[in-house]
Amino acid sequence: MESNKHKHKVYYNEIMARKYGALTAAVFNFLYCKIKSKEKKGENFIDGEYWECQTLSQIGFELGLSKRSVRTQIDNLRTFEIIKTRNYNETETYKCLWFALDDISAIENYLSDENINYVYRDDVRECKFNQAIMLKTLICKMDDEETDEIRITRKKLSDVSGFENDGFVKRSLIKLEKLNKIEIIASNPLIISMKLEHQV
Repeated sequence: MESNKHKHKVYYNEIMARKYGALTAAVFNFLYCKIKSKEKKGENFIDGEYWECQTLSQIGFELGLSKRSVRTQIDNLRTFEIIKTRNYNETETYKCLWFALDDISAIENYLSDENINYVYRDDVRECKFNQAIMLKTLICKMDDEETDEIRITRKKLSDVSGFENDGFVKRSLIKLEKLNKIEIIASNPLIISMKLEHQV
């Protein structure tokens, strides 16, 4: 079986994903790690805080998201007062945004590595973030069971994917089947096979 380990990984916090949405969780995790890296190195300490400088396009490239989607997630993080932005650019033509942590006290309890999961950037680009989570979940389950076909209930699939909404599971599976990633052979319980090019 072909391994997916060579693919670029996009990390997100599972608890944040359930609370704020997977895209918001992925953008936050990216910025959080970058800001913490600046803090560790003692870089970009401005006005009493550590800052990370990125363009929306750079963030989008790293996460497999569109510039518009990144902007929406940053707006969400600012609304939740988790991330704040400033403009420390020396010239107006430079499109970099500056990010620092705002009040993260409400989420500090679940920022540990044990709550971090990942999807593959290529899958995010091809089939959107939530479907990429479902695809990776299916790939991992099949890899664990050393098979290219699994029998699983939607409830169990919901549990292992980290999403408790049955509608999310159903919509993601339909989308993945339309994208020719999987084949749903039966619906109760689900019997799902992976298309050959997506096998692990």
